[in-house]
Amino acid sequence: MKGFRASFVRNNRMLDVILVALLVGLFGLGVAYAYACERL
Repeated sequence: MKGFRASFVRNNRMLDVILVALLVGLFGLGVAYAYACERL
């Protein structure tokens, strides 16, 4: 059971990394969109 828990924690960490990367990507997209609208 200990090995399962360790792999579950590792998977959660990977999920956190994916979610943070997605959040940063969406934020960057929003900033780029606002900048593009400002330029028009």
